[in-house]
Amino acid sequence: MQIVHSIDKFRDKCSSLSRSLGLVPTMGAIHDGHLALIKQASLENKSVVATIFVNPKQFSENEDFNDYPRPIESDLKSLENENVDLVFVPSTDEIYPSYHSTHVAVGKIAEILEGKSRPNHFQGVSTIVTKLISVSRPDNTYFGQKDAQQCAIVQKINRELNLGTNIRIVPTVREKDGLAISSRNVYLNKKERSASTVLFKSLEKGRRLKGNGLTEIDALIACIREYIVSEPLAEIDYISVVDPNTLNNFSGPTDQSKQLLALVAVKIGNIRLIDNMIYD
Repeated sequence: MQIVHSIDKFRDKCSSLSRSLGLVPTMGAIHDGHLALIKQASLENKSVVATIFVNPKQFSENEDFNDYPRPIESDLKSLENENVDLVFVPSTDEIYPSYHSTHVAVGKIAEILEGKSRPNHFQGVSTIVTKLISVSRPDNTYFGQKDAQQCAIVQKINRELNLGTNIRIVPTVREKDGLAISSRNVYLNKKERSASTVLFKSLEKGRRLKGNGLTEIDALIACIREYIVSEPLAEIDYISVVDPNTLNNFSGPTDQSKQLLALVAVKIGNIRLIDNMIYD
């Protein structure tokens, strides 16, 4: 496994790897969710590259950029065990030199849900994803379904900026009790960890209700909300049920066969968690 730190070397190494090439962008703190992306990329490509970069542009002023975990040695060991060919570990100055002033904005889709709660977050995501794809020119680029809004946004960027990669979405990896795996989970204490299952269980409740014929969106949201507020440690940021392709809201009842995407953001104690589920 090769490790590079400069954009020029990253570009050169990517161009020399056997095609097809799979790219897995990460912010490090590698967990089973990341490894699922790596495994999928390994199945579908001859070469796999990963990036580790804690992107300051996607953190708001009140968020945990300085405290974000950076276990670089264990991260590299995990990637090496998965036979990753190349890892790009740039500094902030390498990605954003002093003269850097160009950003990628994707419009209203970045201003709802997570974008409403985290201003400029998706501008930072969109900018770094565009840079990484532009430099590495991968055939396939991998993201996790847990960040459903991010997936929709990177698909839009790829399509509208003609970046030429194929965006591959890998299903959410969960703990045995349903909690979506996230680097933020390590911050939960024992009581909070137990309470955090309310996200998955509330989404599952909505899925069952939809399967049993409930098609009124407001009623679905109300049922999900009712389940979450039954947990004393939970504080709801948002609950939304939308079109999975556009993230547009529905109004009134929908056709029973209509695919829906339910998303929740909930603070458990001081830790903000997100999850989502597609209702087929």
